[in-house]
Amino acid sequence: MELQSHFDLIFLRYRKQIETYLYRRVKDREIAKDLAQEVFLKMYRSLVLFDSARSISSLLWTIVKNTLVDHQRKWTHETNVKNEILVHVESTSYGYKGPSPEDALIQKQLIHAVRVRLSEMKNDQLHVLRLRLLEGLRVVDIAKNLGLNVSQVKSILFRARSRLVNRSQMCLE
Repeated sequence: MELQSHFDLIFLRYRKQIETYLYRRVKDREIAKDLAQEVFLKMYRSLVLFDSARSISSLLWTIVKNTLVDHQRKWTHETNVKNEILVHVESTSYGYKGPSPEDALIQKQLIHAVRVRLSEMKNDQLHVLRLRLLEGLRVVDIAKNLGLNVSQVKSILFRARSRLVNRSQMCLE
């Protein structure tokens, strides 16, 4: 049987089952579909080297498990980065003058606005922002670290800061 038709049979047999399994784990249908697509792409690539003595379902479920673990690691890392940035913002907020009720409310609104903006940010923006704000790296060092040129890093930083500051101010108004 040729590779494409073999893959088609596997896809038809397991797609719904894998999407359902992944949905139960990640609780988001779109993410589950993306992960399932990634699983089948990995499966297609693995078929070339597949040993027919092994069970196709055990190979497939191993790929599912590993893809889910990779996703959870990435998600945990992104959450940690967002929390680090939030702690930094909370501790160095502009305009916070003390514990008066009005100031405390402004601080709370600002933190909420920053939380919302961080959740909307792209991974590259979060990563560069973390390196700049929390690690204290210079733009040149960030560029070298990420294999980018300085202007790319400056552009990413500008977009991240703009998104964070401008939209957070709109939430406070």
